[in-house]
Amino acid sequence: GAVLTVVSITAPGVALGAVHSFTGGDDGANPNALVRAANGSLYGTTQYGGTNLAGTVFRLAPGGAVVPLYSFTGGEDGAAPMAALAEGPDGNLYGTAYQGGAYDNGTVFRMTPDGALSALVSFNITNGDLPCSGLVLGADANFYGTTYQGGAGGRGTVFRISTNNELATLYSFSNG
Repeated sequence: GAVLTVVSITAPGVALGAVHSFTGGDDGANPNALVRAANGSLYGTTQYGGTNLAGTVFRLAPGGAVVPLYSFTGGEDGAAPMAALAEGPDGNLYGTAYQGGAYDNGTVFRMTPDGALSALVSFNITNGDLPCSGLVLGADANFYGTTYQGGAGGRGTVFRISTNNELATLYSFSNG
């Protein structure tokens, strides 16, 4: 059966039609929000599915075909992305993976528009753990994000990461 669906809506909510129903195979399962890149293409992530069952990054082609670009391995690249991608000033796409990485606490990754992915940071509990939200591009050309757990207080962090991989923990949440 289908595992969630991408839909298309025409002028003011008049018509709703299925564009793609995810199968949980190479195309992925449990898609997150789409982002339109400067090149005009729509890109998205899936939390599950793909070649390694650890999630995917895909491009939505004209006409609604899903083009798988990357399948997470669950290793140092990450696993289970749970949020939309963000486009950087360099034209690359940036995102977070909830799990995987060097310590299995999640990653921040960069992907070129054609699908070459590299992990920028592996979370290690001290600098954060389990990033489940997307990144936001700040006016200073750095990305900002949050983690669900980790940091000095153990209850998550707010972090900043530059496009050249410099991570700074800005705030650690605690029980208070």
